[in-house]
Amino acid sequence: MELQDIFHWLYVAGMALGAIYLASLGRNPRGVPRYEYFVASFIPIWSGLAYMSMSLPHDNLEQGKIAVAGQITHFARYLDWIADRTAENIIYFIGNIMTFGKSQSLSSRRRA
Repeated sequence: MELQDIFHWLYVAGMALGAIYLASLGRNPRGVPRYEYFVASFIPIWSGLAYMSMSLPHDNLEQGKIAVAGQITHFARYLDWIADRTAENIIYFIGNIMTFGKSQSLSSRRRA
């Protein structure tokens, strides 16, 4: 196993832990809609599957990779970036989860 594959598997493990953590937070939503947690947990699942496809062996060339002019291109990584924009989506959903209901409570305080 190459060093790059080890890093891909570490990334997959990190994304799996993140998805499990977000899904576990969704079991006790604390005023946040439950679907917010599950949508947020889908993001690391998608990203982890894309990187896992680059690590799994498939004949002479792993899935998620393609040889172009003698060089290996990791197209699964770019599909993940285009389809998911992982970091931005995670930050967006965590921000929504953390601030949900705060604007409502602030506006109700102003009226009083």
